[in-house]
Amino acid sequence: MATVRVAQAAGFDTILWSDDPGDWRAVPVTALRDHLLSRATAPEIVLLHSGRPATVAALPEVIAAYRRAGFRFVTVGELLRRVPADQLNHPAKLPLGPSTSPG
Repeated sequence: MATVRVAQAAGFDTILWSDDPGDWRAVPVTALRDHLLSRATAPEIVLLHSGRPATVAALPEVIAAYRRAGFRFVTVGELLRRVPADQLNHPAKLPLGPSTSPG
């Protein structure tokens, strides 16, 4: 994290993720899906890696569940324009389900 401190000291914003489900470790698709569905927060920045088989397989179901819960998928820039920093630094834990809305 020394690099992050140097960037911040130089006046740069540093944007990290709120969840790293470990898809880079070649986790099984069920473990990845279960992790993403059970640990959702709002707002959420999830670190996923392109081309990982479990990621590709899990995303349709995960995206559908997040959308049903009221999540929208936006760029980091748009997220920063819409969400106060305190919400980014302290996201609310949300169970995903048809009646849940991140609000």
